[in-house]
Amino acid sequence: MGDTVVGTAVRHLYREGPKAFLERLIPFVYNNLIRTRMPVTGRTTVNYNEVEIPTDQHYLDDYVPFAGDRPHYEKVLIEAIIENIREGDNVCIVGGGNGVSAVTTARSVSTAGSITVFEAAKSRTKLIEDTAVLNDVGGIVDVTHSIVGENIDVWGEESGAKITPPSDLPDPDWLVLDCQGSEKQILREITPGPKIIVETHGFLGSWPDEVKSILGDQGYRIISSEPAHGHSKRDGCVVLVAAPVR
Repeated sequence: MGDTVVGTAVRHLYREGPKAFLERLIPFVYNNLIRTRMPVTGRTTVNYNEVEIPTDQHYLDDYVPFAGDRPHYEKVLIEAIIENIREGDNVCIVGGGNGVSAVTTARSVSTAGSITVFEAAKSRTKLIEDTAVLNDVGGIVDVTHSIVGENIDVWGEESGAKITPPSDLPDPDWLVLDCQGSEKQILREITPGPKIIVETHGFLGSWPDEVKSILGDQGYRIISSEPAHGHSKRDGCVVLVAAPVR
């Protein structure tokens, strides 16, 4: 736990600079080192970009900001999903996080479509399922606890996760990748065909130009490229939308 927290803190300091880092220090320390050791006093929800996420209410939460509403959470990735994915589409998401991308996608595809989510972290697998149910889309979101490609920066315990080779992913209309640096291997090994939304993670070794080059080699053209929300330029985080060249 300590190594993970220290490593994350160092990454934030490098990426954001000392001023922004210090502004986040108290809630960061509370959330990662203190909060889970406090008694649970009930359940609550937070709103991330129009998606309700269930969470425990802990003692001291009313006094220390820990996970308040985030109206612009993953803004660029979510906008790419809304602007491109349509009713009836079948979608595969690698890196489900807390379920925001899955719920947003479910609202786009409606009951005529389907969503398969691969998530490496055990706790987040359950969270995605709970978030989908809370937002009334549980019936069309299928979540698999699995590592796809390289295990580079899993946010949580991956114990028990099965390994899914990228070549074994479903053949959807859309492939959405927000997988913390694993996107390079996945894009190299998939069978070209689905349209793609991918967030690059340069600070984890997956730089935008490299990902664009891989997409080109796989027969894709870039439709749009926009810096990801909440990251500095040196992070190398860009949301790309790509389609096969016909």
